Formats: sequence, C-alpha cells, structure tokens
Amino acid sequence: MINIFQPEIPGSSLDMLAKVFDSNWLGRGKLVAEFELRLSQFLNAEKQEITTMSCCSDAIFAILPIIKKRSSARKVLVPSVSFPAVGSAVIDAGLELVLVDVEADTGNISLDAVKQNFDDDVLAVFITHYGGNPVDISGLRGIVGSKVFILEDSACALGSVLDDGTSVGLQGDFACWSFDAMKLLVAGEGGGARIPDRDIRNEFKESLYLGLPASEKSGLDKVDGSSEWWSYELNSFGRRSVFTDVNAASIDEIAVFAPAVVLISSVAKPVAVAAAVVPATLPIKTTVADAPAKTISAFEVKVTVVAVSLVA
Repeated sequence: MINIFQPEIPGSSLDMLAKVFDSNWLGRGKLVAEFELRLSQFLNAEKQEITTMSCCSDAIFAILPIIKKRSSARKVLVPSVSFPAVGSAVIDAGLELVLVDVEADTGNISLDAVKQNFDDDVLAVFITHYGGNPVDISGLRGIVGSKVFILEDSACALGSVLDDGTSVGLQGDFACWSFDAMKLLVAGEGGGARIPDRDIRNEFKESLYLGLPASEKSGLDKVDGSSEWWSYELNSFGRRSVFTDVNAASIDEIAVFAPAVVLISSVAKPVAVAAAVVPATLPIKTTVADAPAKTISAFEVKVTVVAVSLVA
C-alpha cells in the first residue's frame, strides 16, 4: 500500500503537551486563547471572529439553528459531494435539505445547479471547498444575494488562499476548519470557526458553552470580593463543546506552515497553479507552465510533491 499522507507532528508540539500536563490545567485556558490568536493571524482574520470547539462537526450543527431564527426561509442548498454532518445538521435543525450537483472537474458545488435550485425559500448555501479548492464565493453571492447565508465548510482548506492572498474561509457568513487526525493541522481532535457577525457569533459561542453569556467568566475567575462567583445566568440552552489546552498544544504546527508554489504534474489531471501552504518539512518551489492561476490545498500539494518526484 502506498502511504499518501500521515500526521506530521513537530517535536515542539510534544514538548508543549508535556508542559500542559505539568501545569495541571488541562481544560480550556490561556493556551487556547493563544491558539485562536495565532490562527487568526495565520488567516489574516479579525481575532474576535475566530473561536474553537471540540470538533468541526459541532460547529456545523450549532450554526444552522441560529441562522434559522433570522429568516422564514427553510431550504439549505448542499453540494452532492459533502461531509455527512452537513446534511445531518440541516435535517436536525428542522430545515429542508436540497442536494445540488457538483462540477465534474473540481468536486465543488456547481453555480449553474445553484441557479436551477434557487428560490425565495433558500435560507443558506452550505458549500464545501472540496480538497481545499475554493468555491467561487463572489459568483455564488451574485446568484443568491445578500440575504442568503453562505456557510463555508473549509475543513480541508486551511492554508488555501485566493489569487489576491485572501485566505479561503473569509468571504462567507460562516466558515469552519477541522483539526482532527486527517487534517493539515492535527490537534487530535478539535475545530475552529470564523463568524463575522457579532450577534450570531455570541449566540454560537453560548450554544457551545452551556448557554452561558459569551462574555461570562467561570468559577474562581469571577471572584472580586463581592460577586457570587458560583451563580450563573443562562441566556439559552446549550451543550458543552470545548477546545482544550491539550488540543492547543499543537499550536506550533501553525508556525511551521510556509508558502509554496508548485507545478501540478501530468500524473493526475492538470489543475494549474497551486498557491498554498505546506509544512516547512516539504519545501518545494517551481514555476507554472501554460495554466491560469488557481488555488489548491496543502493536502493536494502533498500529493503533488509525491507525484512530481515520480516523474522527475
């Protein structure tokens, strides 16, 4: 069997994990805050727009009930090639799942198919940047208008950038990334989300932390000599989905990402230029021949590196 990819964990992550255990603080703490800051810097996103949770699926399930409250529309368009949790979350939220065809050459949602399935009852389009290849969000917005939510499953697109340098996941109303064992940044488990709207973001964070107000401190952090630190006022119902300092020990994996431009070999179907990020342990730079610029993911870059070595 040919091993195409595997987790690549720097020694610094193991050292950081040891420090976390030595600290005796294994839950959500200062290291998570630092992780979120570095992730926002890596994406060139606003720090307050980024939050983390136990897994990317929790983010997918959490966002739909929140946006459902903000519209009478009930349909969610989802590409026919997508992560199973997306369709499940749509049904779980009491919304209507509408499967939409994908492009044969990219695996991304077909904008022509979106036009064919679009009507006034569409609440959201939950796209997947398949393999990290970016969906044309600007084109999609032109079809659905400003009132429809564009939700971006960017689980495999961490490090993918547009031609202008914008990180994939920064154009829609919501984006989520995965940090599980099969992704580019491996935290064992975990996920991240970007939500630009403050009210939606606060409600989202509250729903993933027991319904506690997003600005609320917990436990002894609230002690000020007079407050009842053990007392809480809940804004809503909620579950508990927490990214911990144990997960955040992978923080140095963000730092080892480095820009790379590679040439797609003829081993697979040519898809033009790759402008992405790969771990610094796989440095490769070359030029692009006879192809327009297009973004692909670091996962595809890794596969391409193998392919290039075979034909070199």
